[in-house]
Amino acid sequence: MNDKMKRFLGRIILSILAAGVGWQLLRAARAVRSEYKFFSAPRSIPELPTDAAALGLRVVEFKSADGTRLKGWYVPSTTGAAVVAVGGSSATRDRMLPYARILVAGGTGVLLFDWPGCGESEGKIGLGPKERDAVRAATAYVAGQPDVEPGRLGLLGFSLGAHVALLAAADDSLVSALFVEGVFGSPWTQGLAEYAPSGVASQWGALLGDWLNGMERNTPDAAEAARRFAPRPMLIVAGTDDHTVPAFLSREVYDNAREPKTFWLIPGAEHGGYLRADPMYSARLREFIEHALARKPV
Repeated sequence: MNDKMKRFLGRIILSILAAGVGWQLLRAARAVRSEYKFFSAPRSIPELPTDAAALGLRVVEFKSADGTRLKGWYVPSTTGAAVVAVGGSSATRDRMLPYARILVAGGTGVLLFDWPGCGESEGKIGLGPKERDAVRAATAYVAGQPDVEPGRLGLLGFSLGAHVALLAAADDSLVSALFVEGVFGSPWTQGLAEYAPSGVASQWGALLGDWLNGMERNTPDAAEAARRFAPRPMLIVAGTDDHTVPAFLSREVYDNAREPKTFWLIPGAEHGGYLRADPMYSARLREFIEHALARKPV
């Protein structure tokens, strides 16, 4: 091979390497941008559902520990039991209405609320103590309602809401039962798992985006918190087709928890699609909540 040919092949190799590096940088940049969108989601004000009157739904407001005003909807209980429903990332109260309708049909009271920085709630979107404080404020608000009996309050959480609900409930004696979907131990491990199919550059780009937006470096681990929730009952839901929070992450939380606990893996369920994937979902959710929050014998 002559020198001219060697130089030509060298330029081709360098071009391929440069293109590869550029592609990986582009993937990382896209991941950073994707996570940034989460922290800068535009506010959308939830509209009252058409069945608000039939549900008995009313607009409520309560304050977090630092004085942040949080807005929500509350349906009073007719049985003495109630649930705080906590949505996923950037969620407004209307996201959890399908669950509220299931529970309200059985007489269970339900509180839905906007995360700090979302909907009509004050504050800024984050992944830290303010979210945990918001859940604690929500449980305190519901526990103080005249229609709710002591020891009959539960938490229902989805995705980020499941993670935060578990962290908040572990040391909150007001919470007697926990029903969580797509729960994960750490936001860092969840981010790595979600972006794994796109490669290492996307994974680290996502984590960089979270870090730049103020996510805690030493975020508490919900898997560790699950151990402290016992002996209160917990049901963990996961989906075989969930690529945002793969089932193995939820299984890790379950494995770390103590009894009484249940792990429910739904075939074909994607992230947020558990209710649609199993025709028995509504019945099982209501059964768990009603049993877990039943009146204790005197």
